[in-house]
Order: sequence, then structure tokens, then C-alpha cells
Amino acid sequence: SSWKRFYRAFLAAYPYVNMTWEGWFLIQQLCYILGKAEHHSPMLKLAGVRLVRLTAEDVQALEKKWAETTPSQTHSFPSRLQSALRRALGGVAFSLSTGLSVSVFFLQFLDWWYSSENQETIKALTALPTPPPPVHLEQEPGSALLPGLKSVCPLCRRVRVNATALATSGFVLCYRCAYGYVKAHQRCPLTGYATELQHLVKLYSPES
Repeated sequence: SSWKRFYRAFLAAYPYVNMTWEGWFLIQQLCYILGKAEHHSPMLKLAGVRLVRLTAEDVQALEKKWAETTPSQTHSFPSRLQSALRRALGGVAFSLSTGLSVSVFFLQFLDWWYSSENQETIKALTALPTPPPPVHLEQEPGSALLPGLKSVCPLCRRVRVNATALATSGFVLCYRCAYGYVKAHQRCPLTGYATELQHLVKLYSPES
């Protein structure tokens, strides 16, 4: 398809484009270090921006130059044209920098997405069998049913004695019922959640 051809062309051209881009930056920085260039970045060069240290003499020179500039010179057509060109070049440089960064990220994402390792991981995950639906424990013989009264234990069907909550599910039973069931089955009698004896929480009502 056209998308795959475009993707392959991107992958084929990316090493050369990236090498050219990084080489351009390296040459510009070397020239800046050796004093052969006024800009350390090609983007700043295109935008016409220089990084310099402003001294008191520079400030005085700028103020003097600004005072000597007449309104007619400031608003002349060549100066406005030059300012517009600088803004346009700055916008183009910023767009190129942003677009290149986005393109590099997009290419890296496509490279990761279509990599053999990622495809094998996706296939391995999709090949796993679908887990069976949970079986409701109330359909099992001898399983606990929730009583109509909140004060009744779901196991012995009597008024709770020494109320004890299961930290894994939150249900409250008699301590004797909860202890015996959890010790024998290691799970909650109503939800089937894995439960240990350390998950039994003794409750103390205000009346006791």
C-alpha cells in the first residue's frame, strides 16, 4: 500500500537526514567555538539571533542610536521590509525545528510499533485464551447466602456472636464461623476472595 511505501521511504531516508542535521549542528558549534561563526545553532542563524553579553557600553550605544533614529527612518519601507523578513525567517526556522522534532518522534514510534519484538509481544498477548467467566459461589452446594437481617451470620444463619469482619471482602460473620471456614478453605465464604487468618478483624460494637 501507499502508506507502507511511504513508511519504508521514511525509514530509508531517516539515517541520512538525521546524519546531515546532526552534522550541520556539529559544524556550526565547532565554528562558533573557534570564533569563525557568530551563531552556535543553525536555527539561531536563520532567525538572525545572536547570543552576546550586553555591556554598559552596548546599552549606551543602543540608546544613542535610538535617539538618532528619526521617525521617518524607523517607519521607512526598507526597515519594515527587513523586520518582516526577519519575523518570517524566525517563523520558518521555528516551524522547521518543531516539525523535525515531531517527525523524528513519529518515525521512532513507527519503528517501535512495527518492530519484530513489539509484534511478537502483541501476538503473544492476543494468543492467550480468554479467561472463563467467574462462577457465582451461590450456585455451589453448601455456599453461604446473604441473610435478610444484617445481624445474622451468613454461615450459621444465627445472630452473630463475636462479630468478625473479613478484610478482603468486608463481610461480617461470627468469629467461630469465619475462623473455621477460612482455616479450612483459605477464602471468603461469600466472594471466594483468597483470605488468610490474619485477615480476620474483630469488631467491637458500642453495646459490648
